[in-house]
Amino acid sequence: MVQHQLRYVYLVICWLAGQAEAISEVPEVLLDPSLTQDFNLSWAQKRWYNPSIVGFKDGYIASIKATSYLSKKGKVWWINRLYMCRGKQYSITDGLNCADFNPWPTEYEECEFGHGVRGGKVDTSGLGDVKLWHWPGKGVYAIFGRKPERGTSKFCKGPIIYHQWVYQVVPDKAALGTDPWHLPAPVPLLPPANHSYPANNTWVSEKNWMPFLYTDADGLQHLYCAYYVQPHVILEIFPDGSTASRWTTHNKTLMAPFKDFSVHGGPPIIFVPANLSADRQAHYLGIMHHIEKSKGGRLYRHFAYKISPLPPFNILAVSDELPVVYNKEMARTAWVIFVNGLYMSEEGTVVISYGAADAESRVLMLPIKELERLFTGNVRFRTGVGPSSLS
Repeated sequence: MVQHQLRYVYLVICWLAGQAEAISEVPEVLLDPSLTQDFNLSWAQKRWYNPSIVGFKDGYIASIKATSYLSKKGKVWWINRLYMCRGKQYSITDGLNCADFNPWPTEYEECEFGHGVRGGKVDTSGLGDVKLWHWPGKGVYAIFGRKPERGTSKFCKGPIIYHQWVYQVVPDKAALGTDPWHLPAPVPLLPPANHSYPANNTWVSEKNWMPFLYTDADGLQHLYCAYYVQPHVILEIFPDGSTASRWTTHNKTLMAPFKDFSVHGGPPIIFVPANLSADRQAHYLGIMHHIEKSKGGRLYRHFAYKISPLPPFNILAVSDELPVVYNKEMARTAWVIFVNGLYMSEEGTVVISYGAADAESRVLMLPIKELERLFTGNVRFRTGVGPSSLS
């Protein structure tokens, strides 16, 4: 009896080893270097990072961030400075002209974190990552985060909600006047009325809302956003900043490779029409990420994912890991990557703009059909990346 049990255990171990070997032998998809470009944005100044780039008319518009650090009275301040850049010619590599970006028409004085947030030892100032998308006929919009405004006390009162805001950066002429989506000042985005935060939370950071546009059967346009990736929660956003829950879907099979990670969203979602897609199937395209932590540091991994073109906007497929370029010169943040921009031209060229090591601005640019080659069905994680303790 014991011999039979040992033989059974041996066979199971052999089978598992074979499975692991088969998985390890899944070939990595290598993108065609003649079609794929990944390059540093030479016009971005040193230490500018997390760009978000969209095409607009005959040029590009880009948001980009710089962070400085200040130690004051036992507290370290992360001071964000945002820029909005524009280029007249239709080339990302040409020098874009940049200016400070502060969308508030009047002074906005942020409150200060007390001891209830990060022990009162770390604070932030300025906007969070600014993500852009183009709404045809209306203009270019931005979504970003910011701390609450100061009240009678200089300290924030709990629970402290770091809201997302929406703002119209550049309006089309047709969007002026009575259009409710003409937003000359930032509008805070509020979760649905029935949404609640954990009672013991003193600090909530609303981040990575992923807006996208949808035209219904009656020709009416809606602004939706993916609020969570897993489950895939879709909200509708209204011009006054209020939202409503619309659909929630959950695909445990597709998301199984990420069961041990907290999956986060990324840049605004784009629509891929059938005539540009390799399989001739229309879909939405988003980018998600997760963070792997160890004593050696943090490793960010990014994946594209396909979304149904129709409600309830369920996830259809997840790609292999995106081949973004890490900046290994920055020891502390070498494996930090954040994809902040996603855009596709009318011809099907995808522009993925991202920050590396919180210090560099980069772009991954390739045809949509080349990007779709990463949808192998394997959801392959890249090897040979990350701190040594993760490998």
